[in-house]
Amino acid sequence: MFTYKWNLKDLEKVEPNGFKVFSCFAGGGGSSQGYKMAGYEVIGCNEIDPRQMEIYKHNLKPKYSYLEDIRTFRLREDLPEELFNLDILDASFPCSLFSSANLKADDKKGKEVKFREGQANQVLDDLAFETIHLVEKLQPKIAVFENVKGLLQEKNKWYVEQIYSQFANIGYKICHHLVNCADLGVPQKRERVFFFAVREDVEVPTSDLFGTYPHIDINIKETHIKIGDIDSDYKGKKPTEHIENMMKHYLPNDTSLGDIRDRLEGKSTGFQTYIIRDNFVCNTLRAGSNDFIRPEYENINLSDYELLQIGSWSQDYDFKKQKVIYVLGMSVPPLAMYKISKEIEKQWLNKWNQNTKNK
Repeated sequence: MFTYKWNLKDLEKVEPNGFKVFSCFAGGGGSSQGYKMAGYEVIGCNEIDPRQMEIYKHNLKPKYSYLEDIRTFRLREDLPEELFNLDILDASFPCSLFSSANLKADDKKGKEVKFREGQANQVLDDLAFETIHLVEKLQPKIAVFENVKGLLQEKNKWYVEQIYSQFANIGYKICHHLVNCADLGVPQKRERVFFFAVREDVEVPTSDLFGTYPHIDINIKETHIKIGDIDSDYKGKKPTEHIENMMKHYLPNDTSLGDIRDRLEGKSTGFQTYIIRDNFVCNTLRAGSNDFIRPEYENINLSDYELLQIGSWSQDYDFKKQKVIYVLGMSVPPLAMYKISKEIEKQWLNKWNQNTKNK
């Protein structure tokens, strides 16, 4: 069993389960590490950001790698046969247009915007549908999509309905689950929605009389791991003069710099600069910056050593001088994908294999 603190060399001890995965929007390799922890063979990846692809290839050494837009990748006519025999196609399409932290997201929907992953101009809100076209082409047994909780807001209902509809149109049954990664043993309150689409000829349990929706039980409720439970080295960055001055007015009930500013100045800013204590579960890691203050330790930030545990990444991952917080904030926590993919193997793939042999 893996925990939130592990090393890449531990993967050498994992017994292969015989199933193959390809990862789209692979980032630096968060979800791919999780699949590998569970025994899957991650044969390749697609990613638009050359910096992320560099560290992915350096650490995980994929058999196939495609540094390009999903739109051009899905149109390729030179894809190897192995990609047409996948057990899982994994995709974490960009979430910025659905994140509750992005206050201007609605203004960008349907428009071409600067996309920092790869520094390309793209329309972001059709990337899930582009990936569904890829699913139609490759015909994997299962497709797993991941995105932010904000996708389930009422204003984004149309998008979820489109995902369901387009999967149905290409012959896939689909369901989704909202998962708090803290429930899976990740030392972080990170709520994400996972979509599970299953090819119609792959027999899996269903949740309705008509067999329309596949059923998978991800009701895992592990004890939440608090910041004081991880192994800290207390080597985070020291606070700026501004933060030091603000923290002179800190009260025990303050959970962010915004609480202090609102009380002192009546300004509603700084609410995503979190004040965290040892008895807290860490807030969601964001790619923007290391916005954490530890008042019990002279207001220092979290160190990279601590962030790797909170993100459940391998401790010996080589980030090639990229910021750890950026890569982790863009990725699925490996431990979360490890737990989820183990359930896919147990509840769906193993049973499907057994049923196929018995026929």
